[in-house]
Amino acid sequence: MDIQQKLRNLDPSLTGMKKPVKRVSDVHIHIKGTEAETPAGNCFCAVTSYARGMLQGDVPIDGFKGVNPAVFEWVGKDPGLKDIDFENVLFVDTETTGLAGGTGTIPFMVGLGYFTESEFILEQYFMRDLHEESGLLHAVGERIRNSSALVTYNGKAYDFNILSSRFILSRLENPAAGLPHLDLLFTVRRIWRRRLPDCSLGRVESSLLGFQRFGDVPGYMIPGLYFNYLRTKNAGALKTVFDHNRWDILTLAALAGLCGKIYERPEDSLDEPLDLISLGRNFINISRLDLAARCLSKAVRFDLDDEIRHEALGFLGLVLKRRGEWKRAGSGWDEMCKLMAHSLCPYMELAKYYEHRTGDLSRAMKRVDSTIQR
Repeated sequence: MDIQQKLRNLDPSLTGMKKPVKRVSDVHIHIKGTEAETPAGNCFCAVTSYARGMLQGDVPIDGFKGVNPAVFEWVGKDPGLKDIDFENVLFVDTETTGLAGGTGTIPFMVGLGYFTESEFILEQYFMRDLHEESGLLHAVGERIRNSSALVTYNGKAYDFNILSSRFILSRLENPAAGLPHLDLLFTVRRIWRRRLPDCSLGRVESSLLGFQRFGDVPGYMIPGLYFNYLRTKNAGALKTVFDHNRWDILTLAALAGLCGKIYERPEDSLDEPLDLISLGRNFINISRLDLAARCLSKAVRFDLDDEIRHEALGFLGLVLKRRGEWKRAGSGWDEMCKLMAHSLCPYMELAKYYEHRTGDLSRAMKRVDSTIQR
């Protein structure tokens, strides 16, 4: 068979094979949106606006108002966050073609939320086909460049690792490089991980914000829905994905304000002893002993199990010791000895307290003897 015959065999019109049908996306029928035109190409963009005071569950999405911006340095454990303009913060969440990450994972939808003077604007950039990636990245990059900081949920470990890879592969400058980044997953874990069964965003919404999702699509199903859309170009099933992404962004905004208020006024914002102990430990780690003392002092006023009370008194004693409040610290160590006699730490602390602070060597020796006998 010569080369001409081989070429004829490849021509569908000569072999009787049907040419593949080129399908056109119908996303505009199911989702209200516009064409986002950029120098790098186009993509689809759905825009939704909300009143600034709208509640996500029981918490307003603009709850950061009135919170001292410096507090967010403690919320994110990042000095770069202390001077951010929260009015110009960008809330970011992605939906991707896989949950494992890596170079082959593509963010087919990027949700961006930001505040204006009167509204909260939520933009969702969507790739109707894979060739629209450059247009999507260009549009998202422009928004990121015009923001003062980023707020995500697991964005440091997932969303922005993927976005950074895609910017590099598309030969575009990474606009997020150097921007302050508040990843609320770490904040949530520091405060609530001991009380909540898990720290997924859905769990946080229901337990902390009082928001329940109805008709939501589980995250693990989203890549499959997008691949099915690519085959059929029928976007009907993607409406739930747009809703899922939108709820994620609104929750980010509400959660950021809630965390800011908790860090600023912890004893007025938290009523669960485990949360107060966890936050008190965090304040110790960042050397905010005044706030740590307020959290832990409130925690020990609850009726606690002996083990939890012993733990709280131990942290409170450490804070009071560093602040020079020796009498209060000594009372706490005494109670710790009664709660859990096998614990050595309070006996040693009391021995040092009586020797160096009160000069009562007799009582110090008794504590040393008690320690040796444990």
